[in-house]
Amino acid sequence: MGERLPLLGKRILVTRAKEQAKDFSDKIKQYGGTPLEVPLISFKLSSNQDEIKEKISKLDTYDWLIFTSKNGVDFFFHALTNHPSKLPKIAVVGTKTNDALIQKGYQADLLPSDFIGEGLTETLKPLMRNGDRFLLARGNLSRSHIPNELRKFGGIVDDLVIYDNDENVSEKDRLQEFLSQQQIDVITFTSPSTVRNFVKLVDGLPWREWLRRIDIVCIGPVTKEALQQFEIDVHVCPSEYTTDSMLTELISYYKK
Repeated sequence: MGERLPLLGKRILVTRAKEQAKDFSDKIKQYGGTPLEVPLISFKLSSNQDEIKEKISKLDTYDWLIFTSKNGVDFFFHALTNHPSKLPKIAVVGTKTNDALIQKGYQADLLPSDFIGEGLTETLKPLMRNGDRFLLARGNLSRSHIPNELRKFGGIVDDLVIYDNDENVSEKDRLQEFLSQQQIDVITFTSPSTVRNFVKLVDGLPWREWLRRIDIVCIGPVTKEALQQFEIDVHVCPSEYTTDSMLTELISYYKK
């Protein structure tokens, strides 16, 4: 039974947004674990509608369109009322982002093997020409690494905030109850914003004491850095930055 259900008995907190949690929770169940969905973030279309419409109306003036997340793809195409037959060359970060793009009927021209912004810029640099124009569709909390690096190499970057990542304060009581009653064995963090919002929602409580009994799993180095900034120990961080790899590495961690 343990081999087939390696996470049996493990109560695993899923902190990602509600609309993203189901697939992750289903995989946890497949391995015998119990997912506890407490979405610490929520997403909505950015309020800067005039800027979004203006940039989208000039799509044919860009050489590259960049997406760093599934959310960026979803909100961009939601705002794109008329789907053109041809878009600029498209660069994406991560297989999930590429999957979302394929669902919209388009294929990425560039998908780096390293699923973070640094991987994208390093792969793009040799392909760039001085003066290339980029439209980066991103969330309000995304890092500035990509636009900064592309500008260093002569790129002209329009940095378009297409969606907002908000703190989900409505989950505060549930989160605190799970923690204080020791009902969690594992916490999964899939972005720096889930980390920051977690710390905000448990502020003033003995959360560091609670975490001593809990294994911390993060999706990749950027999220790990956010955890380390709060001096939170990380027990599992996969080399491939996907939720599937998070669970695979967690299972390996428990087998040691």
